[in-house]
Amino acid sequence: MLAGIFVYRGAAAIRDPQSRVAGAERVVPTSGPDTVRLIRIHGLVQVKGGLLLALGFVPRLASLILAGSLVPTVLAEQRLGEEDGGLSGADRRTALLTDVALLGGLLITAADHDGRPSLAWQARRARRAIRRTTRVAEFFLPSGD
Repeated sequence: MLAGIFVYRGAAAIRDPQSRVAGAERVVPTSGPDTVRLIRIHGLVQVKGGLLLALGFVPRLASLILAGSLVPTVLAEQRLGEEDGGLSGADRRTALLTDVALLGGLLITAADHDGRPSLAWQARRARRAIRRTTRVAEFFLPSGD
């Protein structure tokens, strides 16, 4: 479910990049065809990342990629201090909070280990087991000092 918004937004950016040029130029100083190309690339990253997440292929990596792609989106689209066409301040705040919630969901997904503990936890556990084994071995096999 989380991936759907990114597939939709990315496809919309690929289909109609012109509607996003003004917002993108707030973030990217270039203008013209380069901006349109960057918008399409950004859309493609969102579509591919969303599909990877939705299909369960490398979900942690896909979530991190989508979280990274959300940052320029927020910078381009969410200017609370500026007047923006037809959106009221309340609508802009709602859109910003939605993007922050999406970012939170992506970060939770990126941290999820699908029930498996992290590598750091596994390493700590292995280190403790080695220490216990060493202590037991020293107890039963004292050194010849």
